[in-house]
Amino acid sequence: MRLTNKFRPAILVDKNEPTIQIEDEVKKQQNFQRDKYVSFLRRFIDAKCEYDYQHMTFHDDIKKAYAQFLTDNKDEICKYNVNYSLTVSDIGKLDPRFEFKAVTVCKFCKKKQFKDCCLEYMSRIDRTKHIYMINLKLVGMS
Repeated sequence: MRLTNKFRPAILVDKNEPTIQIEDEVKKQQNFQRDKYVSFLRRFIDAKCEYDYQHMTFHDDIKKAYAQFLTDNKDEICKYNVNYSLTVSDIGKLDPRFEFKAVTVCKFCKKKQFKDCCLEYMSRIDRTKHIYMINLKLVGMS
């Protein structure tokens, strides 16, 4: 004797309407968070970044400057439930003057690598790749 019918659900729920409302709310929240992050990143670019032709800024330096900018504006950040963590390539997406690029550099002098760039450079094993933002100079840093 079978007590339940496996083909008949215990509770009948209209699946379309509640999920559409939830999806709309999630989409609104995602758009709000993205817009807040983008507007905050634009403020960072306007305040701390300037265009300097062929200047290379190491991505860790940009992250440090952004972290300092976050601490300076922590009152505004605490107002909303938004993730403000920086993706350095987003700077190039917001301002096309800045280019996100991996550059081959000398392990010793940390400048763009070329043959005999410094006295310690001897062979190919003395070079590495670092990620830089080209044409970006941080304000207040050399």
